[in-house]
Amino acid sequence: MSGPIQQSQASVGLLLGIRENGQPGVLLQERAEHDSYARACQVTTHGKLSADEMKLDESLALPTALGRKLREELGEIAAQMIEAAQAAPIELERIVNSKGRLVVTYGLDLAEEASAFRKLIVPGVDVGGFRVCLDPSTIEPLEDDHKAAGVAATETRMFKDEIESVKAFFRVFNNM
Repeated sequence: MSGPIQQSQASVGLLLGIRENGQPGVLLQERAEHDSYARACQVTTHGKLSADEMKLDESLALPTALGRKLREELGEIAAQMIEAAQAAPIELERIVNSKGRLVVTYGLDLAEEASAFRKLIVPGVDVGGFRVCLDPSTIEPLEDDHKAAGVAATETRMFKDEIESVKAFFRVFNNM
C-alpha cells in the first residue's frame, strides 16, 4: 500500500518465530512490572509510529518505525540480525482497532534457538522480559481488571488482536 497513513495514529509490530529445543514457536515480549497490564504478553516488538514517521508514505513509515522499535526493545545486535534475515517479514494482520488506530503486525521466522537469540537481546527499559509460546491455544485474552492488577506470572495473556496475530503466525508458518 502506498500513500500516507490515513489514521491519526498507527502502530506496527513484529512477531518472531524461534525454536525451543527444536520445536517451533514465537517469542513474546512481557510487559514491564511498572506498566499497565504488567506481565501481560505482546508480540515480540510493538509500538506507535512517531509524528515524523506518520508523515512518511506508508511503505517507508512502517519499516522505519519497526526498525526504531526493534532497536529500542531488543537492542542493536538483535535488530541487525533480524534486519539481515534472508526472508522479508510477512504481514500477518492489519486492523483499525477500537481507538481508530491502524495496527499492522508482521511475522518473520528466524528459525534460531531461543536460548541463542536471547543472548543477543538487550531489553529496553520498558521491556519486562521475553517468553516462548509453542501453542497459541494456551494464550488467554486480557480482561479489564488486568490493567491495574497485572497478570500472574504463570499465565500467558494478550490483547485479543495480538492473539489473532499469533494464531496467524502459526497458520502462515505452519511448515516451520
